[in-house]
Amino acid sequence: MHRMPSKEMRERIKRVGNEQYFDICRGFPFMALRAKVTIDLTDSTYSEGMFLPSDLFGIRRVRSTTDDLEYVEKGREDAVEADDNAFRYYRYVPSMEPVFRGEDLVLSNGATTFTSASLVTRIADTATDPDVVDGEYLMVGGELGFYEIDSDTSPFTITVPFYGPDISQGIFYVRPAPTEKIVALDPAENALTDRSIDVYYWKAPRTLYNDEDMCILPSSRVLELKILKAIPEAKALRPVSQGEIDEAMREVTARTPIDPRENKPRDRNNNPFDLRNNPYTDR
Repeated sequence: MHRMPSKEMRERIKRVGNEQYFDICRGFPFMALRAKVTIDLTDSTYSEGMFLPSDLFGIRRVRSTTDDLEYVEKGREDAVEADDNAFRYYRYVPSMEPVFRGEDLVLSNGATTFTSASLVTRIADTATDPDVVDGEYLMVGGELGFYEIDSDTSPFTITVPFYGPDISQGIFYVRPAPTEKIVALDPAENALTDRSIDVYYWKAPRTLYNDEDMCILPSSRVLELKILKAIPEAKALRPVSQGEIDEAMREVTARTPIDPRENKPRDRNNNPFDLRNNPYTDR
């Protein structure tokens, strides 16, 4: 850039860099972001589905925990063929508002605890959600990143340190929007509430704050190019084309195994064809 380095520009580049980093990770299940969570559909809190983790970026597969029954994703309002007998699931956003929004967050750089008097008051009010926050996710206003909460009393603890700026009386969100719910369906489109399911998904990365923070991408070239393209001041000295970005993205995704599942032909019940059976009967 044709300008002297400045603190403001460095902070701006960091912000743009994290935005582009999250955008890349949202679109592809990189190995380091893959995770699994078991959802108990028999839970007493079931209400038109169960909540998924707030940091979920996408789902790779859903299976029953007790067998190999696999569920196929559909849209909430999508119709299915009359003779399609597969088990299915859909996810949706029940609310575009967080379960709680506060404006008195106290959180320091490098800390794994935070305080909020308003959150303590809200938890004590048993007539209003949330009654507990253990297992919910914290999102700090103005910052990217999700932080799982693992306590219900103040000072509240989070599972990984926060390396953003010191915050005093800051805005924060518990179970930030748009956290999704998942509903499993039998072939007759009835919601299933008698089992648990394993959800294989990929999640948001850790925010890059420090010089020593590691980028989880197999190659950082695509991130570098997207940052340069997003900073207008860099255009004169290092113009970036969309073709360059696409090529770098193909390179980084080619280094990541997509799915160990074999690509077998499947019938209307979502079962692999078995040629040991009569191929001329209904399957």
